Amino acid sequence: MVEKMPNEETKMKLVDTLRTVTAGKIYVEVERAHLTSLVVKKLESEGKIEEAANLILELQVETALFDTPKIATDTEKSRLVLKCAVIYCLLAPHTNEQWDLLNRISLLRELELVPDYRAVLELFINQELISWKNVIVRVYEKILKKTPNGTGIFDGKDGEKRWKDLHMRVGEHNMRMISKYYTQITFDRLAELLDFPLSDMESFLCNLIVTGAITDAKIHRPSRVVNLRARKANLEQLDQWANNVQKLTETLNKVLSISYVTAYVVY
Repeated sequence: MVEKMPNEETKMKLVDTLRTVTAGKIYVEVERAHLTSLVVKKLESEGKIEEAANLILELQVETALFDTPKIATDTEKSRLVLKCAVIYCLLAPHTNEQWDLLNRISLLRELELVPDYRAVLELFINQELISWKNVIVRVYEKILKKTPNGTGIFDGKDGEKRWKDLHMRVGEHNMRMISKYYTQITFDRLAELLDFPLSDMESFLCNLIVTGAITDAKIHRPSRVVNLRARKANLEQLDQWANNVQKLTETLNKVLSISYVTAYVVY
């Protein structure tokens, strides 16, 4: 239908309308990608390269590339696509969508083709701390950056920036794990667990708080501690205290009942 439009202006208006209608609808994501490619080609012909690149980056096509026959029948290209999928998913900021995609990628049977990348993926899925120096740098840096069969994602100046972004993602993952088990932690201990210098740790934590990644954290600089739980309102604290007292009395009553029964049986 698009190709049958009488002129270029009408054609592009139809394309823009269809792209607007199909936005966010996963069952037509491939068709929307084709429409976007038409817009990108037009922008490239007009010399608007940056605008075209931004438009491509907005696409959220998850399976179209890997499922194409050209990729599926070529083992080397399949490996490259899988590696790139893993790395770019890890580099993405942590959201519900990113976490969902991360878990779906981990279920792909084809990940057996890239066991090292699957291992890196599992580090982020496991609810455990990841050591940047002892695990990522010592074990996986040579695999991710310095091999002939690498992806090239971490090469050059842009690659160095992505490597720093990966460090940030590891730190964010570790911060989520720490906030699960700590209510309060000192600056020194937090820097040790995050594998950050003390000065970098504070700026990193401030950035997480500002962006909303860790919403309840509060920094107390005079005491050099970080509170990782939101302060409860007085009424909420009172309700919690009342519930705890009720549970305590119920437990005591059960103990007394057992004691009476035991005494009755003995005597």
